Amino acid sequence: MTGAVEAIFGLGLLGCLSLMIFQASVIGRMRDQMEDRDRIIEELKQDMAALLSCSRQLGDRLHKQERQIRVILQRQDQLARQETGAPPYRQATDMIRIGASTEAVISACGLSEGEAELIAYLNQFTVQEAEAATENLGNC
Repeated sequence: MTGAVEAIFGLGLLGCLSLMIFQASVIGRMRDQMEDRDRIIEELKQDMAALLSCSRQLGDRLHKQERQIRVILQRQDQLARQETGAPPYRQATDMIRIGASTEAVISACGLSEGEAELIAYLNQFTVQEAEAATENLGNC
């Protein structure tokens, strides 16, 4: 009987030993999987940090461009406001170029006689220069 008990005991011991080896291999695989997951998590953390950094930089650039656009729009509005005061002179110049008299320019644009004469004089000078330049080109 002792032989049978020893055989059963030996089989039980062998079974326990097999189970421990199996558990050790499972634990080893689980440890490898955890290390892989830890490595992946670390890579994801680095990727996230890089994305956040890029996002901040893009946000800063966007804010800078928005400020620049605001300044440009303000400047454009300022120029438009200045330009609204200039149309009588532009209109007067256009009228003089098409041959209107200074009296017509004075009444249409609300300019003083001196302003109308100055615009007429400057336009006449410009027209004479242009005619002279075209004549000189024809002589070449």
